[in-house]
Amino acid sequence: MFVFRLIALTSLVFALMMMGADIISTMEMGGGVVVRSLSQVMMLFGFDASNIIQAILPQSAVGFGMMLIDWPGWLTLGVFGLLLTNLTRPRRYYS
Repeated sequence: MFVFRLIALTSLVFALMMMGADIISTMEMGGGVVVRSLSQVMMLFGFDASNIIQAILPQSAVGFGMMLIDWPGWLTLGVFGLLLTNLTRPRRYYS
């Protein structure tokens, strides 16, 4: 359970960092809004996620996978982190 909570926290931290990078890039552009998708961020590191998604996922799920990596990077990681945080939170039992 600890490992999943650590992954969730790391995902949320990366989402906040990516949101901050988009805000800074927007301020540098002087009026143009900059929002990088997860695929653009992964491409900065030399990883083309669209080819991997098309090769691994079944044909019926490729559209959903492509939609996820086309969302803003901070949104994708943030939603994943929040879902994982809620799924792995400690349960409190009151008697």
